[in-house]
Amino acid sequence: MSTDAQAEQGRGGSVPADTGAGRSAGFITALAAEWTKLTTLRSMRRAPVACAVTGGLVAALFLLTLEATVGTPLSQQSATEVASTSALGADAAALLIIVLTAAFATSEHGTGLIAYTLTVTPGRGRRLVAAATAVGVWGLLCGVLAALTAYAVGQAVALGAGAPVVGPTDPATARMLAGAALMSPFYAVVALAAAEATRSLPGGVAGALAVLVAPTLMSWVPSGALDPLLPFTPAEALHAVGGVGGPDALGPFAGSAVLGVWLVVILFATRFAANRDV
Repeated sequence: MSTDAQAEQGRGGSVPADTGAGRSAGFITALAAEWTKLTTLRSMRRAPVACAVTGGLVAALFLLTLEATVGTPLSQQSATEVASTSALGADAAALLIIVLTAAFATSEHGTGLIAYTLTVTPGRGRRLVAAATAVGVWGLLCGVLAALTAYAVGQAVALGAGAPVVGPTDPATARMLAGAALMSPFYAVVALAAAEATRSLPGGVAGALAVLVAPTLMSWVPSGALDPLLPFTPAEALHAVGGVGGPDALGPFAGSAVLGVWLVVILFATRFAANRDV
């Protein structure tokens, strides 16, 4: 029993039992509060549309400049290559999500409202999980819209250039779109955790970008000493889910499990890093 609870009992009061139902109700209340805060911000409300526009524009840009960058006209690209190039639009939207999430996470620290939030929701771990759930759902919405818009724009550009196209019901294409859509919610949660741990918008952005580019940095290690670990990095796990990984990539279910483990570890570490007086 906590000290506050003992004091309350000492004064003759009653303390509600910390039952599973009580914890569940407390989490739902915290989740509702975090979702309300998120949707109150104009930038967060507009983010789904912004991500869709970003995804479409970036997809069109990459496809229209494909001949200049790879030396092969768009009309000579395969349908799979056209779709995978279009998916880069969803990658660009994920970068936007990282910045917006870090700004959202640090907004209360900048105004001092975090003290009130922690008074209303004293369980820091509960609040962190609620916030992660809220930005994860929001990020998923943004990611799905970005991936679908990037795909649709890419197919339109391909048709105009006489390049082959592929339908969204094609299993490989559907899997690739799923992997692209998952980038935004995953990195949204990472940016939230990094921003909460550092109480800094730049720290949140830098932390998420560090996780994003980890495979590239690891591949620079001489003699490929870290190559066996590459499939277990978040970026490569996302590629595995989308079916665009290399020959050593994990399967889609193993990739999903790796992403889940990373989220648990990151949130657990953030809970202790942020466990200091406001």
